[in-house]
Amino acid sequence: MRARGLYERAFPCYNDGGPLEGNPLMRVFLAVEATAEVMARLAALQEILRGAGASVSWTSPAGFHVTLRFLGEVEEAGIPPLATALAAVAARHAPFAVRVAGAGAFPSARRPRTIWAGVTEGEAPLRALAAAVKAAAVRAGFPPEERPFRAHLTLGRVREPRGTERLTRLLDAHAADDLGALPVTAVSVMRSELSPQGARYTALHRLPLTGGDAASRTLPLLDEKGSGDVPAVDDGPPDGPTW
Repeated sequence: MRARGLYERAFPCYNDGGPLEGNPLMRVFLAVEATAEVMARLAALQEILRGAGASVSWTSPAGFHVTLRFLGEVEEAGIPPLATALAAVAARHAPFAVRVAGAGAFPSARRPRTIWAGVTEGEAPLRALAAAVKAAAVRAGFPPEERPFRAHLTLGRVREPRGTERLTRLLDAHAADDLGALPVTAVSVMRSELSPQGARYTALHRLPLTGGDAASRTLPLLDEKGSGDVPAVDDGPPDGPTW
């Protein structure tokens, strides 16, 4: 079996590139990576939510992404056939854009455990891409995933459920915030290396979406609301443990 482990949706930091070394098993997930503009907007929202004073392990802004499928521990030899299967998917899907908007939490804002930013416009093509990616992973030899796809970008994980009343109020207050347009132009095969200091991300492969008339296709959401200045945010070290 090439994949094992529990599904996790939050990884607090990211480091692109670098060799594969050490353990032949690596933790792998498939994702759409956030752009620098969306990272900055989400980081600004994080700063507001931090003001609640709740015990939260916050995701590093450099690690924001939409998870399409978590694979768990994967043998290094399983990566090339996976990338080949995903390249075929990417060749059938044209680039598009989604609107990132609204703060919320799983299972609910009243009982927050995972804090997230949602996806509104463009969710249908994103859901179709996720379904195709999951099917490609099965064709590459990975077990199917029964968990339904729920498009979001994780902002943090609550460590201690007590004392979250103010966090709930802030989530409600920012439930409709427009956080910008996210162009979806590639599927990334991501490696996650966990440590007491946080997780390190490596993009093993980026498979560009080239279906349709991808060379001339426009991303209309970017023209409507996705431009403009965003505040600079100091990334800083990741907070607390990951799980």
